[in-house]
Amino acid sequence: MNRARATSVAASRQDAASLLVTFVLLAAAVALHAQGSKADYERAANLSRQFSGQVFRDRVQANWLPGHTSFWYEVKTARDASEFIWINAATGER
Repeated sequence: MNRARATSVAASRQDAASLLVTFVLLAAAVALHAQGSKADYERAANLSRQFSGQVFRDRVQANWLPGHTSFWYEVKTARDASEFIWINAATGER
């Protein structure tokens, strides 16, 4: 291998190594930034308590009727109000 070719190969390897190191450092910086602070985790832990009784229509627990072709469920529409929904599973009708 001539001297110019060897220098070119060495430079290419060095460029590839530099690019890899740069990528790894950027990826690590992004991962560390995405972790969040202790305050972020405390705020997240308090969300369910903070919004308790203020979120409605968020759950469905199907109660299947005999024959398993229809079911009903209760929907909370306000703090002290709800409605009952009947579904025909075969047709999808409410």
